[in-house]
Amino acid sequence: MGTVGNGYISTGVLSDTVYMGGVFNGRHLGQGSPSHRAAIPSYTSFSVDFNSQNNPNKIQLIGLGLDLKKAVFYIRSNVTNQGRLLANIEHRIYAHRLIHGLIINELEITRPSSGSSGDITIPLLQTPIIRSPDIDFKLVDESGTFASHRFNIFTESETYVGSTLLPEYNDSSLIRVSVTASNIPPTITVPADLSTDKYTFIFSAASSLDGEHPIITSRYNFRTALDSTEILLSSHIETWEKIWESGVEISPIPYPSYQWKLASAINSSLYYLLSSARSDWPHGLSPGGLASNGYNGHTFWDQETWMLPVLSLLHSDIGRSLLQYRYNLRSGAYEKARTFPGQTHYQGFMFPWESAFTGQEACPGAGGTCTLEQHISSDVSLAFMQYFHLTNDVEWLETTGFEVIYNVAKFWISRLEYNPDTKQYDINNVIPPDEYHQGNNSIYTNVGAMLSIHFAFEAAKIIGVELNQTWLSIAKHIALPFDRKLNIYLEYDGYNGSLIKQADVVLLQYPWNWRNLTTSVRQSNLNYYTPRTDIKAGPAMTWSVTAINYLELNNAAMAQKYFDVSYANINGPFGIWEETPQGGTTNFITGAGGFLQAVVNGYGGIKIEALGTLRIESPQLMKGVERLRVRGVELEGSKLDVEVSAKTVTVELTFKGKGLLYVVFPDGARGLELFVGQRVNVEGGMFYISSNPYYQPNQQ
Repeated sequence: MGTVGNGYISTGVLSDTVYMGGVFNGRHLGQGSPSHRAAIPSYTSFSVDFNSQNNPNKIQLIGLGLDLKKAVFYIRSNVTNQGRLLANIEHRIYAHRLIHGLIINELEITRPSSGSSGDITIPLLQTPIIRSPDIDFKLVDESGTFASHRFNIFTESETYVGSTLLPEYNDSSLIRVSVTASNIPPTITVPADLSTDKYTFIFSAASSLDGEHPIITSRYNFRTALDSTEILLSSHIETWEKIWESGVEISPIPYPSYQWKLASAINSSLYYLLSSARSDWPHGLSPGGLASNGYNGHTFWDQETWMLPVLSLLHSDIGRSLLQYRYNLRSGAYEKARTFPGQTHYQGFMFPWESAFTGQEACPGAGGTCTLEQHISSDVSLAFMQYFHLTNDVEWLETTGFEVIYNVAKFWISRLEYNPDTKQYDINNVIPPDEYHQGNNSIYTNVGAMLSIHFAFEAAKIIGVELNQTWLSIAKHIALPFDRKLNIYLEYDGYNGSLIKQADVVLLQYPWNWRNLTTSVRQSNLNYYTPRTDIKAGPAMTWSVTAINYLELNNAAMAQKYFDVSYANINGPFGIWEETPQGGTTNFITGAGGFLQAVVNGYGGIKIEALGTLRIESPQLMKGVERLRVRGVELEGSKLDVEVSAKTVTVELTFKGKGLLYVVFPDGARGLELFVGQRVNVEGGMFYISSNPYYQPNQQ
């Protein structure tokens, strides 16, 4: 089944469990039950009972589907008696996008003009209500005191209140949760005098993360929904319509099977990302999305490296919210650096490999990736810098962004070890993105550290802060293992060519855009590492970045090969991602984010270049497509559509922000100013969209 969500609350269709963003239960690193998403009983989950033995009529399932545009799951059935159609039933399930604590079940029964004139009884089958292992829910009466019995099944609603059982750390708080939910009757009856009847069942949740009194909030939102049943669906759909103003569309050459799958993959991937995040709820994205407890609901590098790039490009407000999660919990990164085992001199922000409620390390094990996969700090810094480059929001940089960017650089300065033999700075004993190995001087980790230091200086200059210039000297002398014979950067010191788990060295080309990589080295890196990457058990997003890198090198055949592999893990009919070809985490939105980057940043050619500047590089069309259009690309408050056809790239300004934007070519001449509604056609070659009419990359 598919899932419904709004970035605050989410559930699988007909599931017995609901999850809320930011609500965790359990302990931190190696302390018993690991911190994980708290399971909330889905009190209003039900289906029509198709197998009732007490119904004289026959109820038959007709079909079900997930409408991605409306973000509504539909289950359609009909009622017949001896072959005569009595009524059509439409069951609609959605997480209301506007009122964020609501999950709505609507049942609409419609008689045909020649249908029955008598009452029609519909039996309902409630999903068994679980006892939450994470929250001590108790039924409360109208005054908010605990009730000693369950209310009559036909009362309007009931409210359950409880607290999580285990704090993540001893000094962290428990989370109180309140759910106000409609009762689900065993049957509903459509009176004889009604041709159409609708029943609305409301699940309204709130937590102490919303405010001090979640019971008041859950009841208020329930009552608001109850008083607005006629417009609940339309207001939800209208909100999603605004979200879908930004997106991706393809115009296929007639090639139905392949292109249906591609279009479905694009839209379902966007839907599952968007249904797990929102602009007004700054809590992190997890690889398994908000509708599952996959990876315990924790936030990894997946958020910054694989999910944020497309979200920030098309929905900068959502991107900002996800970065705010890192900023709000920055004390956990400070604490990890300060208390790292065996080290007393680490400073700055050392972001946890797994983050949950407190921002301190929530990895359930000890050692391994929990302590040694340290590149995540650079991944966070890159995401902060990319957001700033897209928005040029100096106020945000001063109040939020710089503190994170600076303290990541400060961490790396404290982490680097001077090697007197090589006269270089090493980063020893780390696990790179390739989690099959551990070693010294991971090229990905070291380049990330070096560029993070440069990010700090770039940001400091903009806001007028002076940094210690010796940091730049240290960054210049970080060890970068290179094999001259093979013309490749080694994954780490002494790497011998063994099987690797996932994309690692090739990430330096994209998304890091490391300018030291020559075309020759890029090609060598790809040719060397691609066949050594685990295609059977490695995660899906590896092949997305492989496709992007081959596109940059104008190798269309290899790009198409790995692009096709990049979304082979999607399962129909609802576009659910799996982590690997062999299974793994379900609803794997990390894979969705990587795949969307292959579409937008790869085939669309849209790359974040520098402050206020996008680079349009090597845009091409995938197999069977004659037009690719990316709608609502955001740059400094303006919005653009970028359309790729066989011979032309068309740029159209659809909304003008405060400043001007230009199409700039590498010849150094003044760029062409963009005006709303004007389409600028570019035939071949790389160009830039920039707020600087004379932008050239050598200015950076």
